[in-house]
Amino acid sequence: MREGAKLFIGKKDFIAFQNNKHPASTTVREIEKISIEKDDLFHFTLIGNSFLYKMVRNIVGTLVYIGQGKLQLSELESIIASGQRKNAGICAPAHGLTLKRVFYDFTK
Repeated sequence: MREGAKLFIGKKDFIAFQNNKHPASTTVREIEKISIEKDDLFHFTLIGNSFLYKMVRNIVGTLVYIGQGKLQLSELESIIASGQRKNAGICAPAHGLTLKRVFYDFTK
């Protein structure tokens, strides 16, 4: 999962990870960091400039599928490039999802 997380880093078109019922005018986003920690549970932290509707849950679901062997790490780049939501993993459930911080750039 950590190797897969690295493939999401950078400025990319995340159309394959948005909810199809809530299309955005632009689907290009930039992810700065994804970390995955494990104790009794897995803890995913994503830092980016903005996120599409359900993008974080869809990324986490895809990474979990990789961890479970339901998707191969080698498939991830083509899933991102495909732009097709159906190629990615499940949408992770909302329970346990916490928004910790939002940063605004007031200089713009």
